[in-house]
Amino acid sequence: MMGSHTIITASSGLTSRRFLSLFVMVFGLMLLIVYSTSPLLLREHPSTTIMIDARTSMALTRFIMDRGGLHRVGYKNVIDKGMQLYKDGIEAHLMMETSGHGALKENHFLDDGAYMIVNIIIEMVR
Repeated sequence: MMGSHTIITASSGLTSRRFLSLFVMVFGLMLLIVYSTSPLLLREHPSTTIMIDARTSMALTRFIMDRGGLHRVGYKNVIDKGMQLYKDGIEAHLMMETSGHGALKENHFLDDGAYMIVNIIIEMVR
């Protein structure tokens, strides 16, 4: 019986090139959600904290800060950290992991990608 983690071997068909492509796709999805969701949140919640679990580039930090937000990185579980910050009185409305998992405060910190995508689509048609 396999556990929650799967060991990838050369015989599994996942080559290093395919793995890199998969990583870039998931990481790109995380950046897409952060770049598209941040302006919406910052318009409604100026100076909120937006958290991700990986250092990306100064461009993302500038993007968030130019819109009045704060940017924190480097926590193992950003959703738990965002919930803790909010309990401590620090606004944290978006938490996004490199894996593509993310949560919004307005959705009770649930890891719900469909909710985020629907919000992005709604904003696109406005």
